[in-house]
Order: sequence, then C-alpha cells, then structure tokens
Amino acid sequence: MPRLPFYLVDAFVVEAAAAAAAAAPAGSAEPPPAAPTAPTGPPPLPSGNPAAVVLLPPGTPPLTHSALAAEFNQAETAFVELGGEEGGRPSSFGLRWFTPTAEVVMCGHATLAAAGALAEAGRLPPGGEVGFDTLSGRLLVRRGEREEGEGEGEGEDGAGGCGPPTTALTLDLPARPPTDALPACADALVAAVLAPASPAIVVVATAFNAALGYLAVEISGGPHAIAALAPSPAALLAAAPPGASPLCGLVVVSLDRDGGACWRLFGPWIGIPEDAATGSAAAVVGPWLVGRGLVGGGGGGARAPGSSSSFRARQLSGRGGAMEVGLVEGGRAVRLGARVCVRVSGEVRV
Repeated sequence: MPRLPFYLVDAFVVEAAAAAAAAAPAGSAEPPPAAPTAPTGPPPLPSGNPAAVVLLPPGTPPLTHSALAAEFNQAETAFVELGGEEGGRPSSFGLRWFTPTAEVVMCGHATLAAAGALAEAGRLPPGGEVGFDTLSGRLLVRRGEREEGEGEGEGEDGAGGCGPPTTALTLDLPARPPTDALPACADALVAAVLAPASPAIVVVATAFNAALGYLAVEISGGPHAIAALAPSPAALLAAAPPGASPLCGLVVVSLDRDGGACWRLFGPWIGIPEDAATGSAAAVVGPWLVGRGLVGGGGGGARAPGSSSSFRARQLSGRGGAMEVGLVEGGRAVRLGARVCVRVSGEVRV
C-alpha cells in the first residue's frame, strides 16, 4: 500500500504581538503588555487557516485527490505534484486545491501551506523561492531570510517565545478586482448576512468578481461590526441557491482603525460555512479598497516587499488570520506576506 508524505500547516498565523495590539481598545493610550520571554502558561491557541498538504509522486491517479480531501476534511487540501524541479531556476511543482467537496481555481492559504511543507521537507531553503503551476497560472512563493529578533533557538526564521516556530513567506496572486455586474441574488445575500447584526451597520459598497464567484460587501462599524456577524449558512444558501447562482464566497469587509482592513468570508456554496483566513479574498478586496483610495498607507510594509499600496489585513474568524497585502506588477497581482506553521507531519496510506 503506497504511503504519501503529508503535513498539516497553518497559514496566515497571527503573531503574539499583533494579536495583543489588535486586542487593545480603540484610542487607548496604554501600550499592550510586553510578551513574556518564557512560557508562563498554556501555549497560544492555533491561529490562521489550516490546510492539509500531500506530496504526490508523478502518475498519482486523479481520484486520489478528491478522496484524500474528503478524508482530511480541511477547508482545502493542497496536492503538490513532485518531479518538476529545474536546475538553475526556482523549483517548479504542479499544485491543485480541493475542498472536501470540490476542486477550486485559487487558494492562497493552501499555496502558502504547500510552500511551508516544502520548507519543512528541505526543498525550500531560507531566501529561496518556489513556483507552482496551478489553475490560476504560475504562482511564486518566496521564503524569508532569518528575521531580527526572531528564531532564538527555533530554526532559521521561526518566531521566538512560546509556541511552535513559524516561517515567513510571500505569495503573488493574480489580482481579481470585483468589477463584474452584481448577481441577482446580491440584495438578498446582503440582507441574509446582516440580518442578525446591529441595525446601525450601513452597507457602504457592494461588488462582484465573477471569475472567483466572490461577492464583496463593505460595511461600516470596523472590527466590532465584522466580528459580530453571525449569518446562518442555511439563510445564505436560501438567498443564493447552489446551482442557481454564481456564488462561491461572500466577503464582508470593514476598515480598521490602523489604516488597514478586516473581513470575514463565508462559503457554504463550496462546503465551507466560514473560512478561517483566505488569500483569494485579498486578491479581490485588496484592489477594490486600494482602487477607491481607502487603504494603502503602508501599514509597515515589511511583509510585502516590493509592493505598492501596502496595508495590513485581519480575518476575524474564530481562529483569526493576519496578512500584509500589497499591489505589484502595476496592480495586476496582489502580494501577500504571511507566516505559516507546520503543526503535523506524517504519512498517509492510499
């Protein structure tokens, strides 16, 4: 019975300092408490979006993809097709993404997870890069060098403190600005997602990207309004019945107090009631917000090198996710800066 290497990787991990800053009350003059230099209690809860990553030898039957994705039951499982390394160029691999029920055309967090798995397997050294051939074209991921103040005894670029080490990566995704005509179900979906929310919330703008099937809705209220959303997956499906609408995901976004943005993504149409942290959402929301002049003041810019209009983004799911978002190639691509953490590695029998 063949055995395939697999990894469970968290992508868009929230660093402890960023989590503390985000938790500080708006307008507070008090700095967040300093992070302890040694563990003083239980380790921090996992953050980011977990993805299973399976390394496939050439010739693996296609049926294996959907069967293993259903077995792992993660939001996405990434399948890295080995055997494409090219001397003198960035390593090149095939990459496909599957939810438990369907193959998807773009997945940022599972691409980062795949690169994290390759780093763990010794195929992506610090400072190196890897290319993935996907349904969205060729995607390039770069691994960071050792960063100042991090990695004390934890590997080349692992974050210090309590908890497992993390790896810094950047990923370029094709920009998918939401410029298509709104689907007929848009108003019903907005009503369904806001139904349990405060009546004081105002819908600022709504837009749609047909290539990904993402409806983007900007609301007032900032992080508190986003965190308070509690839509019923059944209500969302009733507003946009599968097969009768082009929807794959609903992204609800609001501006953050630090000049960035925060959002949540709901995807019951592809078997994901809510995604924990979503790179493809940034490919839609990033160009949309930057193009309207709402974000792009920099936000530090350290995690999206070479990009313009950089801003920090948070996904306010139960696990939480963090990323730096910037536009590159004249706005044709979105560069994501993020951290990943390999939680589990082993072999799966098929």
